[in-house]
Amino acid sequence: MLRTLKNKNQIMLLSYNNNKLNTKKFKGLYVTLFILFYLFNFSLGVERINIFIKYAYIYSTVLAIYFLFRVTFSKKILIDKRFLFLFITIQLFTIIFCLLNGILFSSIVNAGHQIMFLIIFGGIFILYDFNRINFAQFFCNVIIIVTTLSLIFAFWGFLFGSFSFGPFIYQSFQGYVFRLDGWYSSANYLGPAIAIGAIVLLFKLLNKYLFALTFRHKIWLIVLFIFHVIGIILTGSRGSYGSFLIGILVFLFFQKDLIKIRIKYILYSLIIISLSLFAIIYVMTELGYDWTKIETDFIRYDQLERYKEGGERVYLWTKAFEFLTQANIFHFLFGHGIGFYREKMYIAAHSGYIELFIGRGMLIFFLFLYLLYYSLKKSIKINDEYNIGTLTISLLFLIMAKNVVNAEIPTNTFPGIVFIFILVLLFFKPSKANNFN
Repeated sequence: MLRTLKNKNQIMLLSYNNNKLNTKKFKGLYVTLFILFYLFNFSLGVERINIFIKYAYIYSTVLAIYFLFRVTFSKKILIDKRFLFLFITIQLFTIIFCLLNGILFSSIVNAGHQIMFLIIFGGIFILYDFNRINFAQFFCNVIIIVTTLSLIFAFWGFLFGSFSFGPFIYQSFQGYVFRLDGWYSSANYLGPAIAIGAIVLLFKLLNKYLFALTFRHKIWLIVLFIFHVIGIILTGSRGSYGSFLIGILVFLFFQKDLIKIRIKYILYSLIIISLSLFAIIYVMTELGYDWTKIETDFIRYDQLERYKEGGERVYLWTKAFEFLTQANIFHFLFGHGIGFYREKMYIAAHSGYIELFIGRGMLIFFLFLYLLYYSLKKSIKINDEYNIGTLTISLLFLIMAKNVVNAEIPTNTFPGIVFIFILVLLFFKPSKANNFN
């Protein structure tokens, strides 16, 4: 009886918090963060030209200075000390080790955007008097807004080809016509973004303690979830498929007290997704689409053959292993400097872990792995009936899995920015006057 009353009171409070997050002040904040994500992730054409990257750094610097200035005069800063030590040490060592290799600019840029993201999200947490619960609600809203708009943009480009509406530009190119890419200009970057969005949507849909959803809201969330899953499929990004599957499995494993609900919604979602895919295939067949072309673009048999013969990523990873085995003790410990692999191979290593080890050395590599371990441990520790730990651990596993085949962390890509967002959710603490979880 007491537990039921407690849950009812919590749901009423959470409903109030949800309404509070829809005020004009927070809508402005959603727009502010959407611009941040958009500027850092927009690229154009097959060469992935980051035409807004200078504006991205100017914009994020202004935001970081604003929040740093505001937070400096606040007495409510409470952060997990071990996390803060790890995070600052990694950024400081990044700059020092790169300086030892004669590299300054790229190290300051890389460490700088990580620090700026932490200041921006941490500043929001502190200045808006968030606790972990309503910051999780805010986090979900931001992710859903960004990924849904990303998908709308991608589908628009898929249907109508190249277009230009002010800062919203899309340039289609041959070979990717059946692979969604949107403003990311690569299916390998859009894929993990909407995979993250799909898990956040599923989390919001199933979490009756954290979100007071009406029937209409649930229908919209189901539609958006299906929209995201179809989008993931249409990217043709196999790395995104694998990381999304890992994220979903982890999510279901750690989800508490919602077994009946999750099975029901999963079954409904699978049925609706299957029917939607059938309808899409039927319409495309009636319109005379070349299925051989679609199959070739999605499965890419020629690329799989090159993998078997030691080409593509296998070759890139083999060369990376050679760099590590041939490195002297100095470069093994402190790295060759950020960008070394691309400078030597004229292409990225297509693995965040490899690029981290080669560029920054073993010491930073293991410090970063410990930060990941500490984040996972914290996620398990905070997991309760609100399932916030379930959300963070599933997203962390998704991002870590995708980082195997593409550099996602620590970077300024969508998963890289979300990673810092998650760290703030885990390790920033509410003021004593607002100590609800």
